[in-house]
Amino acid sequence: MTTFVGFPQGGHAFSADEVGQALAGLVMREASGVPRVGMLVVGPVVGAAGASWKVQVGPFVYVHQVAGAIQLSGVPAAEQVDILPAAGNVNAGQARIDVVCWDPVNAELIVVQGSPAANPVVPTVGVLAPVAQVRVNAGDGM
Repeated sequence: MTTFVGFPQGGHAFSADEVGQALAGLVMREASGVPRVGMLVVGPVVGAAGASWKVQVGPFVYVHQVAGAIQLSGVPAAEQVDILPAAGNVNAGQARIDVVCWDPVNAELIVVQGSPAANPVVPTVGVLAPVAQVRVNAGDGM
């Protein structure tokens, strides 16, 4: 059995491992007992940023698991990410699906760009956490 000092508590220098273990009890767990990775509570509000090729992602907290402990990361205020415009990048009769993702290792929002096609597919995102999908059709304005 593993224990940890009462957290938070003055007079003790907490290590990242101790904090992760202390906070791990606050998140859901898989059947195996490992903390469940993903958005804490509900995912962020996502929408188009007016008159631009940007998507606005609202605040969120993401739970990442490392050796049974958790790491919390996220965005404390709305943040915008750039989407590659349709003009000159998506041919007539085609579309592209981009995925806005959270990179828990580097703590940043990134866009994984899809490939234009008549029947576009969602690109693979690997270990990144999908936040939203954006469909870009040929001829789309902002």
